[in-house]
Amino acid sequence: MKSPIEKNNRHIDVLRKYIDEKEELVPKRFGRKLKIDYRSVILVYNSAIIKRPFRFLFDTSRIIKSDIVKTYLNKFDKVNKN
Repeated sequence: MKSPIEKNNRHIDVLRKYIDEKEELVPKRFGRKLKIDYRSVILVYNSAIIKRPFRFLFDTSRIIKSDIVKTYLNKFDKVNKN
């Protein structure tokens, strides 16, 4: 499989099926199950060259370099808190 995004999507499918089978793994708040939001991020070396086509052709926003992981996670955390 050449696409790391497709490979990651397959990993998410396996994880989703596993967690659905094991109900004790689903986080709960006030006795109710929380909805799990699966998001994939592809991490590449700092020296890697990412060729990004136009967004309407293919969304590569989930592909990030390893030196900006902390910034990406902080940005993601701020969006979820609002």
